[in-house]
Amino acid sequence: MGGAHLGAGGGNLAEQRTDAEVTELASRPAGGTRGLLEGRDRFVDLLRAGSIVLVVLGHLTIAAIVRRDGSLTGANALASSRWLQLATWLFQVIPLFFLVGGFANATVLARPTSPSGYLARRLDRLLRPTVLFAACWLVTAWCLDASGVAPATLDEAGRVAAQPLWFLSVYLVTVGLAPLQLALHRRARPLLVIVLPLVALLGDGLRLGHLAPGVAAINYGIVFLFAQELGFHYRDGTLLAIGPRPALAGAAAATGGLVLLTTLGPYPLSMVGVPGEALSNMSPPTFCIVLLTLAQTALALALRPVLVRLLARPVPWRITIDLNTVVLTLFLWHLTAFVLAGSALVTAGLPLLVPGTLSWWAGKPIWIASTALVLALLVLVTSGAERPRRRAAPSPRRLRWTTTSLLLPPALAVAAFGLAALAQGGFAEPFSPVRGLFGVALAPSAGFAMVLAGWLVGRGANRSGALPEAAPDGLGS
Repeated sequence: MGGAHLGAGGGNLAEQRTDAEVTELASRPAGGTRGLLEGRDRFVDLLRAGSIVLVVLGHLTIAAIVRRDGSLTGANALASSRWLQLATWLFQVIPLFFLVGGFANATVLARPTSPSGYLARRLDRLLRPTVLFAACWLVTAWCLDASGVAPATLDEAGRVAAQPLWFLSVYLVTVGLAPLQLALHRRARPLLVIVLPLVALLGDGLRLGHLAPGVAAINYGIVFLFAQELGFHYRDGTLLAIGPRPALAGAAAATGGLVLLTTLGPYPLSMVGVPGEALSNMSPPTFCIVLLTLAQTALALALRPVLVRLLARPVPWRITIDLNTVVLTLFLWHLTAFVLAGSALVTAGLPLLVPGTLSWWAGKPIWIASTALVLALLVLVTSGAERPRRRAAPSPRRLRWTTTSLLLPPALAVAAFGLAALAQGGFAEPFSPVRGLFGVALAPSAGFAMVLAGWLVGRGANRSGALPEAAPDGLGS
């Protein structure tokens, strides 16, 4: 089923264009792209853009600013709104983004490229806008600290703004493991769909039984590798063979499992962390996120025929493409936009109300609209870093770049660690070690240096155009 066709709006999967290519095409005049984007799976593009937009809206809906001990700090409406915790079953769609990532990774690896070429493109693509984001924050934090901004306020702002980086850290890990995972998928397709959820369940057991709670951290990789595996199954046509009715039945079954685990079982109702709760379904991910991934995937498959027909229309398709060209920029900067908009509203005299109250909800549209305006400006200024660069002419020094290609896997690991360190420690006090990660205390500037190094290695290898090519499927098999 590897050569499956997607029907309307899909095209042959082997011809699926990469994100960088569609970004370049979307920047052309509308008339110049007709026919060039027809090889893309429009449903996948919608999932990618829609999942990030839903995550952004979800964050902005629950986010709040309160004054505590004389300083402004972030708060979360989930702590006081149980019905809002149930809404996270719809808004927590990060697993769908990993599914789309699996599809994209498998598509690139199906082309005549080497694993090194694949890693170089992914590192350059993902880390270029991330380096800009982190650099802007570190410089800003240093300037604000020097100007005498209250340390508590600066620490909170830097911590909130850095939260999206944990996702990119895990995403880089799944990108790095994709070639090996795809090779295993090709040899035994059902294996990982069965094994990965069982491993996640085992991790939960060790955590909940207080036998080896630290081992549960492997679920950061296991759960999202499962989502990536579903992306592989979508690309090879396995999931496309499921009709709308069976898909709806699967969504209902997975949702029923979630209901049982969160009512009769030990798991919390919310699919994201809630302040004050001893257990989080996302830190690290639990088996509930596995079921949530299945439920959302099945629901999306059930709706696919309707969505594909919608995307056959020019306007929805154009909006989808435009969002895809800035999707990472939107995700990176949305909490920064909230911090900036919130600071402006508080300075303007808008009262800070108790999160979750009726008056707080009445004022929420003002906060979301203000944040959306700031976010639009930030995207306008910074989205150039997400757009593809023209590749330089191939370098004749093949040996040099072959050596560089050997650095790509460790560069990816170093960058992922740096992103995780930044996500945990935030951007405040750029040169002071804060909040140790895995027992290692790093200054934000050190975490940034690790991310920058990863990008420079990927960028150098990607620009050379001289990476050695592997067999047609990119895996040498």
